[in-house]
Amino acid sequence: MATKRYEVEHQTIVRAPAELAYRLIADVENWSWLFPTTVHAQRLGGDDLGDRVGIWTTTDGNVNHWVALRRMDPRALTVAYRQEWSVAPVADMGGAWVFEPRGERECRVRLLHDYRAIDDDPDTLGWIAEVLDRLSTDELAAFRAGAELVAEDERRVLTFTDEITTHGAVARVYGFLRELPLWVGRVSDLMDVQVLRDADEVQWLRTTMAAGPDTYRSELMRVCLPPDKIGYRYLVVPPLARARTGLWRVCPEAGGARVSLRQTVVFDEPGIEAMLGPGAGLEQARDFARRELGGDAAQILAAVQAYAKEGS
Repeated sequence: MATKRYEVEHQTIVRAPAELAYRLIADVENWSWLFPTTVHAQRLGGDDLGDRVGIWTTTDGNVNHWVALRRMDPRALTVAYRQEWSVAPVADMGGAWVFEPRGERECRVRLLHDYRAIDDDPDTLGWIAEVLDRLSTDELAAFRAGAELVAEDERRVLTFTDEITTHGAVARVYGFLRELPLWVGRVSDLMDVQVLRDADEVQWLRTTMAAGPDTYRSELMRVCLPPDKIGYRYLVVPPLARARTGLWRVCPEAGGARVSLRQTVVFDEPGIEAMLGPGAGLEQARDFARRELGGDAAQILAAVQAYAKEGS
């Protein structure tokens, strides 16, 4: 049994106020658009000073899940965490995000880890150190890009919600949302769904959509959390976007259920003109995304209502 604890630190300079950088990490729901490997992240309990969070990340088509207890200190601009469980060869891991102001518009971000391995075998320790170095470097680079994007213009991130109240059992509504093949023939623009993976509540899906006379394919990963949530991240996005994520929620209502879809799009400005034409900017991209994705949501929500009614 290993008893030695190892500590490692990675850091970067971010052109964003330290308070903004802190808030982005403290609100774990930002993680799904901040970090390309995060499929879904949510608070499982707690408040603004301490919480329990669940994180689902993807690597090479596989999804890893971990739960952490966090302590937030908005004065010290620090978010500390410790995993509830760790995966071998790591026996225990914790750490912290530390945000140090460097003037009003810049900060140093320090990512700290401390860990124990299941044994002190040099090969095991070397493997952990290599993986931790690679993942931390990638994570800080992704965070720097996302934080600077928001600091320069917060309109680059668009989040909106559509919802309905419908009759029918919550379980039936959730079951329809979970089984995407059921949507074919009910959602007019959806032509085909290929299930590449569906195990342990994780889905990897490929969809074919109609776009006028053309079709386009996309891929997404979803984390299904019965009885009420499905979080997802698109692996393939249109040129105007850097990221597209969403969260379905199903809540009991008198005689039925309330169904909501919260969607987030992070815009890639160089790709906006490529998709929308010369001279198009953020406002046109935001209007386009709200209109198109809101229209898609309306189609799906109408299909939910119809399916729920059939079972009532």
